[in-house]
Order: sequence, then structure tokens, then C-alpha cells
Amino acid sequence: MLEKLNDLLLTFVTSNTYLGVIIHDKYQDDDDAIMRYVKSLYSRGNMLISRFKTCSSSIKVKLFRSFLCNAYGCHLWSTYKQYTCKRVVVTFNNIYRKLFGILRGESMSAIYVNNNIDSFGMLVRKNIYSFKTRLGATSNLLVQCIVSSLFYYHSSSCARWTKILNF
Repeated sequence: MLEKLNDLLLTFVTSNTYLGVIIHDKYQDDDDAIMRYVKSLYSRGNMLISRFKTCSSSIKVKLFRSFLCNAYGCHLWSTYKQYTCKRVVVTFNNIYRKLFGILRGESMSAIYVNNNIDSFGMLVRKNIYSFKTRLGATSNLLVQCIVSSLFYYHSSSCARWTKILNF
């Protein structure tokens, strides 16, 4: 069946780029937001590795925190495949390993704790908690109305946040 609007034939596409954001008919964040973040991580990580591989560990830790521990917008990822999200974690860990010369097989959790750096999972949890706290404390009446509605509590984002924060 062909759809028309004002006697003009409408064409349907599976994805479209609007203002630099890829919008899918399946509402998934894999191709645009998450893969764009992976590419950005590799770009920033390779720059750090090539320019600062001979620096001391304390300088590398500061640079890693400054350039790679920003997961801006990750709290808005709501519909994605698990392997896509795991790819972000692998990218994060690989850059850290390469920057610090850590061999495969060593526990990244212990290394992150020893250097006082948050893992990617912790960065996501902190971003979600911070965003939910700001939503709850806002004085904006429109945002308050949305947050107190059933729409908010039944949204995929709220379900994901609750699952990740475990409350």
C-alpha cells in the first residue's frame, strides 16, 4: 500500500541522517551513537598512545582520565545489541592496555582499582545516576510532569537505568 500526504507519494526508508544523527526505523542506537563513540575512543586513544607512550604512569593516568573517561550521552543509549555494548568495553580496555603496556590475560578490574580509574561500566552507572538525580531535582514543570508520568516509568530508558543501577 502506498501512503500519500497532500497527494504526494511518501517514500519510506529504513534509516535517515538528520542533523548528523542516524535515525532508524527500529529505533536502535548501535550504528549511530554507540559505534560513533567507539570510533571516537579509538581516535583519542591512538592519539594518546602515539604521543605519550614514553611518559610516566601518573601522567598517562591523568591523560587517560581527561581524554577517555568521558562517556557523555551514554545514559541515553536505550536500544542496542549486547555485542555492540561489549565492543565499547573491549575498546576501552584495549586502549588502556596499549597505553600502559599491559599484557592480555591480566585483570583489568584490579588494574583500574590500583590506578584509581573507573571501568567503563562504572562510568555508565555514574552517568545514569547523575542524570536521574538531575531529573528528580529539576524545577522545570514540563520535565517534572514527564518524570512523574507512567510514560517515563514504562520507557525503555527507565527500564535500562533501573536494571543497571539495580533499584
